[in-house]
Amino acid sequence: MKETNTVLFLLVALLTGCASYSLKEGATPANASAAPPDPKLVCRLLEASRCAYGVERFGVLSDRQEFLTCANGLRDWRAIDDQDQHINAVLVELADDAVIIAYRGTLPPRRDGDSKATLEDWTQDIEAGQVAENNIDGKMHAGFHGGFQQTWDSLMAALQAWKGKGELERKKVYVTGHSKGGAMAVISALHLYNQGVKPDAVYTFAAARAGDQAFVTGYGKMEIATWRYENRFDIVPHLPPNMGDVNVLASHFIIPAALRTHEYQSTGNLVFINWEGKLQPDSQGLEEERIRRFDSLLEKPGAAEVILNAHSAEKTRQYYQAICAQTNP
Repeated sequence: MKETNTVLFLLVALLTGCASYSLKEGATPANASAAPPDPKLVCRLLEASRCAYGVERFGVLSDRQEFLTCANGLRDWRAIDDQDQHINAVLVELADDAVIIAYRGTLPPRRDGDSKATLEDWTQDIEAGQVAENNIDGKMHAGFHGGFQQTWDSLMAALQAWKGKGELERKKVYVTGHSKGGAMAVISALHLYNQGVKPDAVYTFAAARAGDQAFVTGYGKMEIATWRYENRFDIVPHLPPNMGDVNVLASHFIIPAALRTHEYQSTGNLVFINWEGKLQPDSQGLEEERIRRFDSLLEKPGAAEVILNAHSAEKTRQYYQAICAQTNP
């Protein structure tokens, strides 16, 4: 069982961007007084996060019809990748009412069999060491911070170009992302704030942890309205693990030493997709219930498939169905 669980852990860690399942956490909300999420906006940002997976090499939006529709109805858009390794990307949408900055999650395996970029992306995801930066409290995940940096200059150039044309006047700024993209969105929001652009809101979906407790606390001081959506049985919102997580996970998985040495916490106000597929806010006892049910799942056949499906942002999966079902009946 231990060997099987080791494979499961590594598979989930790689495919989901070594993200975070907060089995035991006391994370500080980004802004406990933030207004409740607007369901239509949440669905809109989940769509943008999903569309970010259509950004291909050299900032080309995939010609698959599903992703071409993401550019419809926009005044302008930019599909930005890192122009080097092609493993980090952000889709920037300019609409009549807002600018949406959507970070792409970890690359899935390519259909043409070229796995080099995917493997490099996974390697970046498991760089779980921490880095510090001036003007930012705490420490950040080295891999996610490095990925964010590789698209930052191009993002700022796009925003400056639109600003020069007067396109940013009276527009809200939203930052979003799925999986690894969620962690990068949080890091980006802080940098935008330090550049004098305070995001109106940050929404993450299945986000990996971006930093330690000091980072989360410092982020909260910025009072950026931030919401994180986490699905039942999705392990991504709980890695890299903190010591509380390790104590729980070690009974099922062999935890690599590199993931035992740093404290990580989740950023933002939790909205949980429960076992009935409904949205609910954080509540007393929820963490303990998640631990109990997750432990039970890991003892059953097919646990790996359940966990991987729980992480997906596709329209047939649980994030999309729970968030967009009522807004797109």
